[in-house]
Amino acid sequence: MSCAETACFNAALVPGVKTLSKMSGHIMRPYRGGGFTLVELVVVVFIMTLLASLIVPALAGQQRRRLDDAAEHMRQLINQAQQEAVFSSRVWQLVVDPGKHSYHFNKYINSQFTRVTSGPFAQLHPAPGVVFEKLVINGERRVSPGGVLFYPTGEQDSLRVTMQAGEETRTLSMGTVGPARVVLE
Repeated sequence: MSCAETACFNAALVPGVKTLSKMSGHIMRPYRGGGFTLVELVVVVFIMTLLASLIVPALAGQQRRRLDDAAEHMRQLINQAQQEAVFSSRVWQLVVDPGKHSYHFNKYINSQFTRVTSGPFAQLHPAPGVVFEKLVINGERRVSPGGVLFYPTGEQDSLRVTMQAGEETRTLSMGTVGPARVVLE
C-alpha cells in the first residue's frame, strides 16, 4: 500500500470521518451505538415538562373542588338542621369528629340524643380527601368529637371548623344565631 492509501485507510477508522475506501470502492460509515442523541433527549425532557405543567394544576383544581364541595355540603346540612330544630320544636345536635374527619346529626328525643336515621342527615358524613384541621365550639378548641346544639328558638352553639385538602383551606363558621357560612382563607 502506498502512503496515500494508508492515510485514506486510517482516516476511515476515525469515528465521524467518511471516506472512500480505495480497496472496496464504497463509502465507509462510522459505527453508531444504540444511545440517544442530545436532541432526542432534549425533546423528551421538553415533552415531559409540558405534560407535567398541564397535570399539576388539574390535580390542584381537583383538590380545591373536593374541598369546596365538602364545605358547601356541610354548610347546607347545618342550615337545614337549624330549620329542622325550629320546625320540629326539638333540639338537634351536630357531632363533629376531627379524628375521623366526619360528622353526623342527632336529635333530642325522650331525654336523650338519638342519631337521625332519615333524610339527608341519616348517614355518617365523611369528607373524602378533606381533613378537619381545627374545630372550635363556643370559643373552645376541640381535638375530640364535639357537639353543636341547635335549639327550637333559633339559637345555637357557635362553631368554627377549618377544613384542609392539600394546600387549600376553607373555614365553616356559624355564630350563636344565623346561618352557617363558608369563609375562604
